[in-house]
This record gives sequence, C-alpha cells and structure tokens, in this order.
Amino acid sequence: MKSTFCHDKGFLITLFNSHIRPSLEFSSIVWNTGYLGDLKFLESPQQRWTKQLAGMTDLKYADPLQALNLYSVQGRLIRADLIKISDETARHYPTERAQSSLLPILG
Repeated sequence: MKSTFCHDKGFLITLFNSHIRPSLEFSSIVWNTGYLGDLKFLESPQQRWTKQLAGMTDLKYADPLQALNLYSVQGRLIRADLIKISDETARHYPTERAQSSLLPILG
C-alpha cells in the first residue's frame, strides 16, 4: 500500500477487493472460523489495510468497515457457506415448489 501512487480510498478499496480479498477467501469452505485464532489470522490483513487508509487509524475495526461499505471476513465466509448450502439444496431438490416458494421471500 505504501508503494501505490494513488491514495484515493475508492482506488485502494478496489485494489483490496481485486487482489487481497480473493487470497483470503480462497478455499473459504475449509477454513474453521470457530477457532478464534484462525478468525483473527484471517481478519488481520483487512484490519491492517483499513487502518492505513486516511482518517481510519484511530477507529475500531467495525467502524471503518461500515464507513467503507465492506463486510468482515467472517461475514463473507458465512455468506459463502449460505450460498453453498443454497446451491446444494437446489441441486438435490429441483422441484418447482421449492423454487416458487423462494420467490415471495426474494421479492
């Protein structure tokens, strides 16, 4: 981050989302975030990244995430798990009733 020429928040968030976050989420289904140590290990790069942005150094971890419209690594892993469960359920139970029952929920 120190070697980038542009320190615009939008650019740096795009850089993080395109280069660093995919490395964190690779094989996310096999990570065990039930262990606090593993979760802290996964969250630490994003914590360092958000603290280095201008105006975010003194904030707690959740505040910069909310200000930058980002989710924590744990939140994204839970989302990935839910998508995987949804895909597997749809694959094993491909009925019209199951698909049509989700439509009122989705809007």
